[in-house]
Amino acid sequence: MIRNLSKSFNDTIVFQDFSLDIGFGKIYCILGPSGCGKTTLLRMIAELETYDKGSIDLRGKSVSYIFQESRLLPWKTVKSNLELVCSKKEMKKIDEYLEIMELKDYSNSYPRELSGGMKQRVSIIRAFIYSHDILLMDEPFQALDIKLKEKLLKEVYILHKEVNNTIISVTHDIEEALFLGDEIIMLSQKPGEIIDRITIDIPREKRANNKEISFLKEKILKF
Repeated sequence: MIRNLSKSFNDTIVFQDFSLDIGFGKIYCILGPSGCGKTTLLRMIAELETYDKGSIDLRGKSVSYIFQESRLLPWKTVKSNLELVCSKKEMKKIDEYLEIMELKDYSNSYPRELSGGMKQRVSIIRAFIYSHDILLMDEPFQALDIKLKEKLLKEVYILHKEVNNTIISVTHDIEEALFLGDEIIMLSQKPGEIIDRITIDIPREKRANNKEISFLKEKILKF
């Protein structure tokens, strides 16, 4: 997918000859310290950022993106914001996804009438309802409290199983990566290198208070 990628900002080398392969239909969590280039990597995959050399080959796959902030149009209702990215075929999914995210009663509300968590849920629906193969998530849960974050992670997984997409999520939250990921890709500080890839085969519903998950957490904390 990514071959010999290099990226610098002025004199700061973010990536140098960086390569990454992923399969499709799985959830990959890219875990690393703040400032290691996680967001830059997503932006390059989404063609929102240029790179100096190397290549990114998505094999013709389409991309959707969830940003750290909701980016909803304030003059449109929740439902109208979602309809903007829908084809006629996808329109019927709006009510279904609003139901999954417990937002059906707010379909005619405006963004200013929603809490931060509710706006982010709308952003998640918008990303999933847009026809795509790969979903890029740039720490969309970082400003949320723990209980709401756990709830949204479960809902993202439900939607992932519904559409069978590939998710590449960047985070510095170990707990989030251990719950959501099929595989965790650990990055070093700049220039970013892969220092480990950890596959998790444990079903999501069995990951809480699991000895193997606790072991993996301890392993990650040692890096």
